[in-house]
Amino acid sequence: STRPRLPPTRIGREGGDIEGPASSSGFEAWKHWIHLYRSIGVNPVHRKVQGLPQVSLKVASTWALLKTYLKKVLPECDESLSRGATLQDIKDAEKLVGYPLPRCVIELYSVFDGQRNRDGSSIYSQRISRHPYRGVIGGYAVYNDKVSVHMLPLKTAIMMTLKLRRNFPSDAFRTKILLFSSHFKKCFFLDAKDGGLYCGLYKGADVGMQFYKATPNVKKDSILVWLREHARRLLEGEIKVSVIDQAAGNSRGISLYPETPPMMSMAVSNGVVVRSSAVWMPEREMWSYSIRMRLLTKGEQGYVSDVDRKYSTCQLSDRCWVIKSAGDDAKEKNVRGRGVIGMFPILCNSGWILNSESDPHHQYRHAEQLIEGEFVYQSCTPLRNPQKGGSFKGWMTFYRGTERAPAGEPFRVTVSSFPLLIPEFIY
Repeated sequence: STRPRLPPTRIGREGGDIEGPASSSGFEAWKHWIHLYRSIGVNPVHRKVQGLPQVSLKVASTWALLKTYLKKVLPECDESLSRGATLQDIKDAEKLVGYPLPRCVIELYSVFDGQRNRDGSSIYSQRISRHPYRGVIGGYAVYNDKVSVHMLPLKTAIMMTLKLRRNFPSDAFRTKILLFSSHFKKCFFLDAKDGGLYCGLYKGADVGMQFYKATPNVKKDSILVWLREHARRLLEGEIKVSVIDQAAGNSRGISLYPETPPMMSMAVSNGVVVRSSAVWMPEREMWSYSIRMRLLTKGEQGYVSDVDRKYSTCQLSDRCWVIKSAGDDAKEKNVRGRGVIGMFPILCNSGWILNSESDPHHQYRHAEQLIEGEFVYQSCTPLRNPQKGGSFKGWMTFYRGTERAPAGEPFRVTVSSFPLLIPEFIY
């Protein structure tokens, strides 16, 4: 006979199931599953007294895998997950939308009732959070547009949905409740009628609010599939926790810029490595792209010493981007300019140098210093027909030494082509 399975350690693509390893006995499997339930604060026996449904193995393992990851890599996000919703909270949400909530939504919220500040206050209270980028779904930063999508507690979700209904009266809101948001900049709604998860976009007074699928298919468990795919990407390193807004302090969070091929490209030119990728911003109907650059370090493939490459520092002076639309009417646009967003980074072996030469407009709040790791440049670009997608590539010119005190001839650094696509899963 087939031996009972231990809890899974991985999640399949599009939220699919991957069985855990076989156990030596039913008792061993039971012990591991009980430990998993307790790790997310669930007592399967006590739930019957509370009137809440049992949490399925799938929901329990999803939360356990995600919570374990967050506890290790982004503890401030893990700590923000609030104790499960009550039966009354669930009934109030169902009264708002006029339909029973899908079973998986009730289970998810009965484990964790969204995210709160450490003192228990709502993340949307007047008090500014010490960790603005701790949203469990993650985000990005482009100029003054800062996004970090949080899971809302049900009481907050009801309050914000009612506020939206007052401001944008429409039948489209009748069966929907706002469950994930970044301070109204980016909003994800559950439709209790069909179970789908939708990204809501305000299209102006004439059109009002429009809703777009956040998952490939609309099913009763759409929100669970969406959350599991997000967890899978984190667990497999396709997206990571990193500094989201390099110019600001305290901005570690889940970054939605892809970290692995084919959605990320990488190129090495004369000792400079450039990693590039883009994320679709549904709220602005364009892409935010991230270009990360640094010097190769000793031990990495292609590393060349300072003597052999003839520089110990190099400074970006200008760049050219080639943005191409896909399809029969493909258009190619060349964008040339000095520096990147007013910055002229000086790369060195352990990071990059922040001073008046690299940051002449004083965009960074820090004093002059050596900043470890990559220099990160983030901006955005539209396409005439975003549904067809396109690609982005280019090159940058670097001076050996600095532009003000060159130590040799300038050289060109490649930015390899990466895709601009609207994904099936939108976060």
